[in-house]
Amino acid sequence: MIRDRKDIPRFKDVSDADWSDYKWQLRNRLTSTEDFESVLDLTDAQRKDLDACMGKFRVSVTPYYASLMDPGDPTDPVRMQGVPTPAELVIHSEDIEDAVSEDFDSPVPRITHRYPDRVLFVVTEMCSMYCRTARAAGWWAATRTSSRRPRSTTRSSTSSAPPRSATCSSAAATRWC
Repeated sequence: MIRDRKDIPRFKDVSDADWSDYKWQLRNRLTSTEDFESVLDLTDAQRKDLDACMGKFRVSVTPYYASLMDPGDPTDPVRMQGVPTPAELVIHSEDIEDAVSEDFDSPVPRITHRYPDRVLFVVTEMCSMYCRTARAAGWWAATRTSSRRPRSTTRSSTSSAPPRSATCSSAAATRWC
């Protein structure tokens, strides 16, 4: 279901110029349960769950992305990308802090160099939308402390870094959500 943003009371009086302005979008991100409640239909349980998640990690969604969410469907793919669930609060023994090996592939802070012909520069600590994929990777978690490992040209069998796989071979997939 695609809604016209003018049908959302929170955004009905926003000018087209403001709506199209990335600075306005950043200033007006949804970052609290009350913000999400103004654009989504939340049950009491969903409100409680959202409060619990916000107590543990950052949550941020631009008005534009919020307007794409189906307000009544918690399984809407866009909504699932931006709205956290209690499942994210569960830490399993198999979980690791650097799920996509970015610390291992980081010769210096704020640079990831996984492939010989590509370098990823982290130019800001702020995303317009903290998507759930990035949350799973843990790179912007509010309490994260990074322990940099020395860079080596090969991974040893005793390395704590996970092996590269098709599902986590792109730093951009977690950095630019």
